[in-house]
Amino acid sequence: MRQALNEGNDETIFAIVAALRGRPQTVDDGALAGLVGEWKCNMTKIGGVTPGVIYPPYRCEIRVEGDALVFEKQTGSQLTRGTLHRDGDRIVYLGTDYIRGSTPPAYEDLPSRIDPKSLEQFFPDAGLLEVTGPRQARIVLPKPYVESELNVLQLAR
Repeated sequence: MRQALNEGNDETIFAIVAALRGRPQTVDDGALAGLVGEWKCNMTKIGGVTPGVIYPPYRCEIRVEGDALVFEKQTGSQLTRGTLHRDGDRIVYLGTDYIRGSTPPAYEDLPSRIDPKSLEQFFPDAGLLEVTGPRQARIVLPKPYVESELNVLQLAR
């Protein structure tokens, strides 16, 4: 955050504040079921290679597959797919970051050691889904493997 605030331009700082604005709400099972469906999502990358990068809107979906609640970013060149799990009051996202055209392994099938320079670029994505309003949420992904220090994937309907 310090890098973004000290080195970012006004537009970048405004976008980062917007991505992090909104108090997370407690999500009961009914509200969790209400997350199912299509979403517009925007990725904001904070710190690291640059102070901040804001990407254009993508298409994302939350769906039920068997007993699992699955999140998938469906458009763009960098994708993520994984499951959402309740952990007390929190909703944890465990997924795999991958490049379009690849078939990613499930989070639990990723190797214990990841080489960021490997040609086969599958990285663990772990974060928290926070509902911030009736038609908005975000997935906060701290310490991603490449490019940034914090990723925030904003979801809106």
